[in-house]
Amino acid sequence: MQAVILAAGMGSRIRDIHTLPKGFIPLGEQTIIEQSIAKLKDRGIQNILIITGYAAHHYEVLSKSHEIATVFNSHYDDYGSLYSLYCAKEWISDDFLLLESDIFYEARALDKIIQDENPTSIVISGETQSGDEVYVQAQGNKLINMSKQKNTLEVQNIVGEFVGINKIALRDFQYLINKLESNPMVLQSGHYEEDGLVMLAKGREITCLKIPDLLWGEIDNSAHLQRAKKIHEQIETVP
Repeated sequence: MQAVILAAGMGSRIRDIHTLPKGFIPLGEQTIIEQSIAKLKDRGIQNILIITGYAAHHYEVLSKSHEIATVFNSHYDDYGSLYSLYCAKEWISDDFLLLESDIFYEARALDKIIQDENPTSIVISGETQSGDEVYVQAQGNKLINMSKQKNTLEVQNIVGEFVGINKIALRDFQYLINKLESNPMVLQSGHYEEDGLVMLAKGREITCLKIPDLLWGEIDNSAHLQRAKKIHEQIETVP
């Protein structure tokens, strides 16, 4: 299995306290991107690609020391994250895990999705009250829609919060690429989760794997960082 980490974002909301790409935010003894890479490699996933953009040279240095690949998204500053996923299309040759560079999480999230027999799936958590949640609507355990705006979803069918750890079958990725190439407006402006994965779910089944008590977080601003430090201390104590 391969792994793709989306890391092209500008990180403008945290730039006042952190000027490097968000993956280089330190938690404990390592940065969050190094923690993700280590967890992937501990599970036998050596073939890792990082989609870079803002301050890409930092990831180029990291790629040499950690023996991973990079692809530069030249539109990182004017296109959405869906285009970053599209940039991986020449590299992907197998089923793959798709992660965000600015998340930290318990390793059991990877274990659950790797062991899951469904070809394409996403990890969702219980309520976090993080302030920047992406809510997931499902029918049974099959993804229907997701949004940061609860009132755009069927509230009674919201099953959890999107984490940013996903598994995509090669054939489903190819299906999505074909859809995107026929819809350049979505390709250029879309978010990979709310637009890309939801588009994929309309033609392919995406299973929602819920871990209600998962310890995890995304770091987009200084408040998220303070929350992250507390949660990371809890993760460190997990056997």
